[in-house]
Amino acid sequence: MAFWHCQGRIFKVKLLRLYVENFGKINNLELNFEDGINAITEPNAWGKSTLAAFIKVMLFGFESKKASALPESERSFYKPWQGGTYGGELDFSVGNRSYRISRTFGASERTDVCHVYDLQTMLESVDFAGNVGEILFDLDSNSFKRSVFIAQNDCASQSSDAINAKLGNLAENTNDINNYETAQSRLKEIVNALTPNRATGRIKKRTNMITELEQELKGYDAAVKSLEEFSEKRDLAEDKKNQLIQERDELANRLRLVSEDSRRRELQRRYRDLCADVVEKLEALEAFRETFPVGVPDEALLNAQIEKARELEQKRLQMEHLRFNDAEEAQYQNLSSMFTSAIPTEIEIDQMISRYGKVTDMKEDKFKLNASLEEKEKTSMVVDPFPDKPKPVNAFTVAGAIIGNIGILTFVATLVLFLLHKYPPYFMFIGVALILAATVIFVLANLNHRRSVRLYEDEVARVMQRQQEEIDEIGRIKDLAIGKENEITDLEEEVRQFLERFSVYCPATGYSGALYELKAQVKEYLRLHDRKQEYDRTEFACRDIVNKIAEFLGDWHLQLEEPYTQGLLEFQKELVRYRGVQKASAEATEKKNLFEREQDMADVELHVDPQDLDEINEQIAEYDSHLESVRAAIDQYQRQIEQLREQLDEYDERRGELATLLAKQEEDRHRFDIVSRTQEYLATAKEQFTARYMAPISNAFRKYYNRIIETQGDDWVIDAHIALKRREMGELRELTHLSAGYQDLIGVCMRLALVDAMYQEEKPFLVFDDPFVNLDEEKTKKGMELLNFVAEEYQLIYFTCHNSRTPT
Repeated sequence: MAFWHCQGRIFKVKLLRLYVENFGKINNLELNFEDGINAITEPNAWGKSTLAAFIKVMLFGFESKKASALPESERSFYKPWQGGTYGGELDFSVGNRSYRISRTFGASERTDVCHVYDLQTMLESVDFAGNVGEILFDLDSNSFKRSVFIAQNDCASQSSDAINAKLGNLAENTNDINNYETAQSRLKEIVNALTPNRATGRIKKRTNMITELEQELKGYDAAVKSLEEFSEKRDLAEDKKNQLIQERDELANRLRLVSEDSRRRELQRRYRDLCADVVEKLEALEAFRETFPVGVPDEALLNAQIEKARELEQKRLQMEHLRFNDAEEAQYQNLSSMFTSAIPTEIEIDQMISRYGKVTDMKEDKFKLNASLEEKEKTSMVVDPFPDKPKPVNAFTVAGAIIGNIGILTFVATLVLFLLHKYPPYFMFIGVALILAATVIFVLANLNHRRSVRLYEDEVARVMQRQQEEIDEIGRIKDLAIGKENEITDLEEEVRQFLERFSVYCPATGYSGALYELKAQVKEYLRLHDRKQEYDRTEFACRDIVNKIAEFLGDWHLQLEEPYTQGLLEFQKELVRYRGVQKASAEATEKKNLFEREQDMADVELHVDPQDLDEINEQIAEYDSHLESVRAAIDQYQRQIEQLREQLDEYDERRGELATLLAKQEEDRHRFDIVSRTQEYLATAKEQFTARYMAPISNAFRKYYNRIIETQGDDWVIDAHIALKRREMGELRELTHLSAGYQDLIGVCMRLALVDAMYQEEKPFLVFDDPFVNLDEEKTKKGMELLNFVAEEYQLIYFTCHNSRTPT
């Protein structure tokens, strides 16, 4: 690109004029700019910062809401107060050509209209395809604001990939350094997806799953231990039962031997036994009055309460697994506020990721189109030369003219001499021959000239046709590039709107990561939401079970504390014993009544039964009672064992799941370590790259610093991140301990040093939006001297609200 020369300076771009139709509070304003300092001194609230923003927006267009530091989007913030056409014009020169940018702004970027006109022809220029500011300065909008454009209270210097590329003389091929942030962003996405330090990380989530499985397996350990205990108790009860059966059989044999004396004694014994049995069973039945003061519950109802109690214990354990820890509770609250209005489905996010994934290919296509356009434009500059137009006079015509003149002279001279009778007429024939030869030569020369003219015209037509074809091809490629740019813009706008529906704001370079992050957040939210609902359902079910059990206990006057299972089982044992005793009592009474109906009771009552029969019968009754209790206990143990075995059916399956999770966890941890080290290596490589241009920036900074501060700038150090620090008391210290005014001065010097390093020969214009507002009187004077010094090399557009800060 050619540059504009003036008084020994070389300008890359120079502002000539601006016209504001409507922009913020400014309307119908026109300003012309000259070399050196163009000071715009107006009072506060006049709109100086708005006018400075107008220059930036005319060059680069509006920023998105997320990229801007304004409380709302730039487009909304600078919307005309008085209405009317939103936009204006900006005239500038590049090289020996002058241009005009004309922009009108709509509700969104798609409705904006931008034209660039060549001021010499007032035709729309084809020299700028894409963002005008990026083409002129080799910087994006953000980098422009960090260097060439110095806003009020924003003098601090910051680096960017575009600035690094410009400093490294890589403006023509910035893929490597510009892709640094993209690469780091992608690596960060992978690290965030895997990280063990965040709830959304795969390693962290899998750790929680492993912990839950381990806790669940610990619960199974208790079940295994209980199974062993109940099995041991059942075996002991079986041994006791067998022993009691054996001893009872011995008593029965003894009883038979004693009862064989006589029928009467047998009847007496039987009746005595029946009476004693009735008394014993009634006494045993009476003993249960304290246990069942209001009656005896139905066994099915009691079994239902026992099942409820067991279910309650299971649900209590389940609630412990479902309960959120503090981090999970905070994360659930954050995600709930994020998805208040709607929750995107995984299909919607995947579709958006797929659609946005096409942006890279579309940008590559656009890059190829621009490269092809640039190549076509370069080749079109090489114009095929037009052939020389053939001259009507050539060597043949000259020779023909000479021969013809000689022939005429010979003919005339011979004729005169012949008429004077001084010379014979022989040479007249020679003259005629020469005249004829000259005529033939003239005819042949004329034919050759006509043929040369036709060839010349054909060649001119071919050259013009080739030129027109090249022009048509350039136009076609430009149309394709503009169409591709519009497609990219539309797709990025669609993704932005989709993300903002869920309060996700990020630059276009982070859309891909934001979509994957949103997808992970939706999954995590749904998981936590389901878990929360399951916890609530379980808690409600527990309250319902407790209420029902409490109602049952109240109905039967039972005093039991949680857990209810053991107490209810003991109560069930008492009920089983009661039923047994009740049945035995009824049977004993019925046997006694049957005996009295069938036998002559007078004969039976005359005799006294021997004492040994009573003792044996009492012992047998005791054994029967013990056997009944032992059998009931065995049945209870067996039911509990079967229930525990059902619980342990999933034990092996859970152990397999745990082994699989541990293997995957080890694999992800290994990948996390590799990606983390890759991030460190990339950062080190970038620091080594940026360190190459530390010296030019440091030298330029000292030049401006020594100009404005009456001390040497040797105490200032610039690191590979283009960060400025001061050496004091043996340490490198940040700028935050300095006053606001001093920080502004240092920031301006650093900005100027960056611009010097980026534009070593060609010089852009600089925009200063009252950067010295925080300076005291002495520093303000030095600041004005600095502006005059800078104006020797740069065109300055300087905004201020007070004459004391206006250079003289």
